[in-house]
Amino acid sequence: MSNDRIFYILTLLCAFGIVGIAVYIVAELFWIALPAMQKFGWQFLITTEWNPVKNIYGILPQIYGTLISSLLALLIAIPLGLGIAIFLSESFLPRKILVPITFFVELLAAIPSVVYGLWGIFVLIPKIKPLLDFLYNNFNWIPLFSTAPSTRAILPTVIVLAMMILPIITAISRNTLVSLPPELRRDAFALGATRWETIIYILIPAGLSGIISSGVLALGRALGETMATTMLIGNANRINVSLLAPGSTIASLIANEFSESKGLQVSALLYAALVLMVLTFFVNAFAEFIIFRFHLISNLFKNIKELFIYPRVINKHFQVELADNSSYQTIQLTDIYDTGSILSRKLFSIVMTTVVMLATLVTLLFLISILYSVISNGMSRLDMAAFTQLPPPPLANGGGLRNAITGTLVVVGISTVLSVPLGILTAIYTCELGKNTKFASLIRFITNIMSGVPSIIFGLVAYGLIVRNTGSFSAVAGGVALAILILPIL
Repeated sequence: MSNDRIFYILTLLCAFGIVGIAVYIVAELFWIALPAMQKFGWQFLITTEWNPVKNIYGILPQIYGTLISSLLALLIAIPLGLGIAIFLSESFLPRKILVPITFFVELLAAIPSVVYGLWGIFVLIPKIKPLLDFLYNNFNWIPLFSTAPSTRAILPTVIVLAMMILPIITAISRNTLVSLPPELRRDAFALGATRWETIIYILIPAGLSGIISSGVLALGRALGETMATTMLIGNANRINVSLLAPGSTIASLIANEFSESKGLQVSALLYAALVLMVLTFFVNAFAEFIIFRFHLISNLFKNIKELFIYPRVINKHFQVELADNSSYQTIQLTDIYDTGSILSRKLFSIVMTTVVMLATLVTLLFLISILYSVISNGMSRLDMAAFTQLPPPPLANGGGLRNAITGTLVVVGISTVLSVPLGILTAIYTCELGKNTKFASLIRFITNIMSGVPSIIFGLVAYGLIVRNTGSFSAVAGGVALAILILPIL
């Protein structure tokens, strides 16, 4: 057997390994959750009581909290993210200024979620408490602000979640707008369209698939967020319409109770994790559907757009063809000649430019606040002792992070050894040796879905695979969980 044949078989086996891992994740969750599924059935989804003493479990408050916090965060993040993407892609400032701004905005994605949680507790909540009091004192007749502000509540969680998913929306939307054919901008300008008329009526409709998919992928990220949500939302097992009251999510429920759970409670928590995985699966599958079926979505929004455009003089003589895989779509440069005055068009451009600049500035202020809080409060302990000494006893000062640093390096090392060869060989198969095959398309779809699965799910899978069989927690279990987490990225 030739070396080429051996290498092909090796990459094919790695590709099958990806499928096997995905199947195992679902099977492991299903198997451990099966006792709770048999006992509670579908009523598990509509029951509000979670009582480990009586072995009565239901996650309706957690489903409500997960959906409401994620959707509200998305409502905040989409306008901000799209505005920033437009600002960074349309050369409102010189490139040497836009490049560092782009870097700093994307830096938000590199901040660990636990840092967001700490920043939310010590910086955000104290800063917005006067606003929360104002909302309650003046608008408590509105159900959304009907309770006295709690120290942990849904609204601060929504704000932090919005900041966490903002880089996803910004990055994908910006890449979509940048990748559009330059002829769209040039020809629209040649026909007399202003920059903002070109953006709103030409570029955004042309890049609608990428913009929508960015929002859907960001929603999947928000649904599974664990640490920041657990630290901020209050973890109250009840449904409350007020955004000033504490709530709970599926991920926070699992994070809070899993370490002390046993018996049927473990099964119920895995049942909840399975529900969360199904939610994120459908969200990410919908994003994939949008990406590969753009022409269906574009036809839908073409008619909707007409409802919001006031009458204009129409010129239908110019058309642009955009390649979309093997098909071509025709975009008519219509509705670009405003019957209003030149002054109103210039005023509209000034207002919109100001809005996207403010959106970018607000985001940068959030980043600066997070970095300043971490650096200013942690700088006093940035010495050799922090790296070389062991943690101090409870309530004692001093000590260091030697154990945590060592554990981090060990876990990352294990995950790298496990995931890098498998990920790279699978990528070689899908892009080179097996490209244009249905199996390669399946692998890409599975990895895209896995990239949106909440990290806590991978932790539970490693628990079932390693901890339950060995009887103890270990760095190996952490390394396996992290390896599965980074595998789809690779």
